[in-house]
Amino acid sequence: IGVGVVVSIGLLVLRTQFIWWPLHPLGYALADDYAMTWIWSSVMVGWFVKVVVMRLGGIRANLDPEAEDLLAEYGRSAGLAFQLIDDLLDFTSSTEQLGKPVLSDLREGKVTLPLIYALSSGDAAGKELVTKVLEDKGFDRVSPGQITALVNESGALDRARRLAFDYAAKAKAALEPLPDSEYRRALLWIPDFILERES
Repeated sequence: IGVGVVVSIGLLVLRTQFIWWPLHPLGYALADDYAMTWIWSSVMVGWFVKVVVMRLGGIRANLDPEAEDLLAEYGRSAGLAFQLIDDLLDFTSSTEQLGKPVLSDLREGKVTLPLIYALSSGDAAGKELVTKVLEDKGFDRVSPGQITALVNESGALDRARRLAFDYAAKAKAALEPLPDSEYRRALLWIPDFILERES
């Protein structure tokens, strides 16, 4: 693994926020199968990191197809772990740490996985709170504390965090068959960085 993977490391950390499509408050985001919204988004994020980013590194480094596939799986898993931690920080971090208002995803019409998990129990009151925020495009009728309480009390944060750790482990596992090098070690470090980031 050579210089092409170094290019991939830089590209991997680029934000893929533009792929998370805005969701209408009364549309698909609040349908019975909440998880499908995140699955669709995760497929798009995974495709971007896998096809455009990590395969680019494999091609640039003239790797064989098997190694390209391993890098693609690494990129998909690391990219999803990154997005999950990003979603979690929107509920657990502060405005000072994030450099933007907390719960900004919801303000922008994005229903992310922690909130999807929180709503998956069929809580009508919780669904109504989220719908109001989406309709208002802000916290006019609902306080941010009501939304964070909804997510915290449901166990959704722990559930999403476990999934992030699972994806980080899958990213590392994808690199196991590749020969040791400084580039492989750098890629192995990235999932840990993703899990530990605070902003």
